[in-house]
Amino acid sequence: MRLILIFFVGLNSILFGQVDLNKKIYNIEVVDKKTLKIDTKELKIGQSGIIINNYMDNENTIIGSAFIKSIAKDHSILEFRKNDIFDQNAIPRSKMSPKNGDKFVANHLYNNSLLIVPNNETKKVIKKIYTNQKFFNEDFFASYLKLNDTPIPKKNDMIEFCKAQQIGTIFIVANNFLYILDANSFTLIDKNEIDFESNDIVLPFFTKIKEIERGFWDFGDERIKNYDKHYIDMIGIK
Repeated sequence: MRLILIFFVGLNSILFGQVDLNKKIYNIEVVDKKTLKIDTKELKIGQSGIIINNYMDNENTIIGSAFIKSIAKDHSILEFRKNDIFDQNAIPRSKMSPKNGDKFVANHLYNNSLLIVPNNETKKVIKKIYTNQKFFNEDFFASYLKLNDTPIPKKNDMIEFCKAQQIGTIFIVANNFLYILDANSFTLIDKNEIDFESNDIVLPFFTKIKEIERGFWDFGDERIKNYDKHYIDMIGIK
């Protein structure tokens, strides 16, 4: 379904957010089995990364992931998740636990992104601004939805797809804003205004893949009724 309207975007009208998507490395302090601390408050709640255990000289292994759970005056608290960053069962699973002095690599895979936009014009603008991002082709996500008979993408569809494809961030354009989410925690970490008066909307999002239909025994809705509302509700914007 396509709704054709006049579309306008001005590069100078985009207000950039403050989040830094580059990798950052911090020493961790273990509070308990699931709680870690790092001596910084510059990250945002929901930002995630990996925990690296230095078990031998110059030898490191990834033992799990963590995300910022809370921020205090001079430190941040992480919630540790053991071995949940790989979707492939063939990859060996470490039995190690974090220890003091191990590393938290924040923004792991943040440069790999899934981009959800209403049209090709918006896609071009976002890619021109975020030149350091590697945007995964949206047709692959649409194919994933089609294979799973899911014409209406949901939060869990995005999380599982990003996990399988090693994607760290999700960029969603809706309601005149670009929303950037951590793909691991599905938490909003940045919001940038995009000034456009109207748009050309492709449902469920811009893709060359057509006819994403529900399964034969699925009697749910067959398509998104309102592009902006669907994604705003998914992100949890009030």
